[in-house]
Amino acid sequence: MHTSLQRLNAVLAYFVTVAFCVVALISATSPIFLATVNKKALKADVTVEDVVVKGARTNYYGSRTSAEVGHVKFSINADLTPLWHWNTKEVFVYLTVDYATSQQVNQLVLWDRIILSKGAARFNIRREKAKYAVTDMDRKLSGAQGNVTLHWNIVPWVGPMLTQTAETSAPIMFPKK
Repeated sequence: MHTSLQRLNAVLAYFVTVAFCVVALISATSPIFLATVNKKALKADVTVEDVVVKGARTNYYGSRTSAEVGHVKFSINADLTPLWHWNTKEVFVYLTVDYATSQQVNQLVLWDRIILSKGAARFNIRREKAKYAVTDMDRKLSGAQGNVTLHWNIVPWVGPMLTQTAETSAPIMFPKK
């Protein structure tokens, strides 16, 4: 005969096995669902409204030198509701600027937002000032050209975090001081 502890152990082991299988199935099907979402149905338009380059005193690596800092105003009209399904916990949306300097291509985050519900996944932002200023390690920003692109990370309840990029981007030109 089996004792009650052995029976409890068998029931709990069975429950854990079934729960693990369900979690593995959910984790495997979430990327498949995202692949079926039509990227054309996701409306995400970004426009750059205003770009200003100013001189600022920075303290990079212990030396107090002046550098150029870019301030960007932008507009976003986005509808990310097709990204929401039963396994979506939140969507992290961020706006990046990609520009080239003499040495390399840089990518900086201008703005970000966490969307916690499907109702908040549709937003229209007008002439918003960027959360983060644009600076460069070369301390020279004027004359640089690049693109502003909207990205998002889908954070699921179970499974891997998935990253996507909007189909459209907006050109940006940092004016000469």
